Amino acid sequence: MANVLLVDDEQNVLLTYRAVLERGGHRVSTASTAEDALALFDNEGADVIVTDMNMPGISGIELVKRIRQKSPETEIIVMTGAGSERTGIQAMQAGAYDYLRKADIVPDELILLVEKAAEKSSLQTAIELRTRIAGLREGFENIIGEDPELLEVLGVVKKVAATDSSVLIYGESGTGKELIAEALHANSPRKTKPFVPINCGALPKDLQESELFGYVKGAFTGAQTNKKGLFEEANGGTIFLDELGEMELPLQVKLLRFLQDHKLFRIGDAKPIVVDVRVICATNKDLKKLIAEKRFREDLYYRVNVIALVLPPLRERKGDIPRLAQFFCSVFAERFGRGECKLSDNALEQLLNYDWPGNIRELQNVLERSVILADNPVIGTEHFPKDFNEPHVNLREILEDQPTLDELEKRYILDTLRVTKGNKVLTCERLGISNTTLWRKLKEYGVAQEAGIREETPMVV
Repeated sequence: MANVLLVDDEQNVLLTYRAVLERGGHRVSTASTAEDALALFDNEGADVIVTDMNMPGISGIELVKRIRQKSPETEIIVMTGAGSERTGIQAMQAGAYDYLRKADIVPDELILLVEKAAEKSSLQTAIELRTRIAGLREGFENIIGEDPELLEVLGVVKKVAATDSSVLIYGESGTGKELIAEALHANSPRKTKPFVPINCGALPKDLQESELFGYVKGAFTGAQTNKKGLFEEANGGTIFLDELGEMELPLQVKLLRFLQDHKLFRIGDAKPIVVDVRVICATNKDLKKLIAEKRFREDLYYRVNVIALVLPPLRERKGDIPRLAQFFCSVFAERFGRGECKLSDNALEQLLNYDWPGNIRELQNVLERSVILADNPVIGTEHFPKDFNEPHVNLREILEDQPTLDELEKRYILDTLRVTKGNKVLTCERLGISNTTLWRKLKEYGVAQEAGIREETPMVV
């Protein structure tokens, strides 16, 4: 199946050939002018373009040239009128895949020609992608995936790894922020020196400063000897501060001072220590929001945010799930002595349909459990957690535009009804409300009748 863009200024032609191509199993978009086709192509792309040559405005020849400049891997089939073979040849010289005379078009032949053009387009795209990935993969062998957003991140990582610039990695929990930090370190001149990862959220608040910057004997009760902090331990290498948004404000001041002159003070010592270390930070929080709430220093934000990397969540790179899943299956099969393991088609489909709120870490945990529980080499859906593929309300989307409390309640109720597929009993159980309350709320929203809910006489207890 290919994504086809059909271009012609005659509506009957568009309708006829759209029906033909859709019958052949292709997805078809249409445009009446070359200008509209270019705009549609910029927004949606296409594997194959089938276009008339003689249209008002930009000509078919010019459209071929512009598409070839934008996307060399997209194949173009041109349609010409009677006696216009010369135009078709000119179009092929400009980069078209083939041409057809409208008077000679046979539906099955058109479908076949589009399929051949789509195969060539797919091959060209694969070659271009593999070439790009090969250039990026050197030094990043432990990072699995071919998603365009991920490849874009790796391209930036490759450029900045050799520098000492501060890097701030954004991403939800489980997206692989530490793995990217390790890749930055492994591809830098510091790779033979320590890489020290620290989760700021996991450090007790009263120990953050002593753990990071160290202390001298007698600095406080229990300080029996001098102790190096983690910044000193990372000297010459890289320190990775994960969950930076959890760092206390007083410690943010010390980190800012260190980033300015690379000098630190152990607790209880007035003598500065010079430390040569690259600082990479990561967060799953909106630091600008924390700044507005006076919980994060603005000057520190600009100091650590020299290079910003944004990791896509797994639900936005589902094309990488098959490779990631097989990788984890192989790793855990070897670890637990299970021999070769693979996923059934139904199991893979379920993985692809899930939203992965815990991202790659959740995928890893699900497959570790499945490999342990599987009694044969094939992992099926029965080996997944029972509630694994149960629909969930997406709170991230509900809260995205900061709704009022009334609007938030409405969205939560309607989304819960949606994920329970209209099951009123289950909806009430999840919301902790009675059927009467649910009916009243939906009536207030104007959807009670559509939801098939009727008022019931409430029980008196």
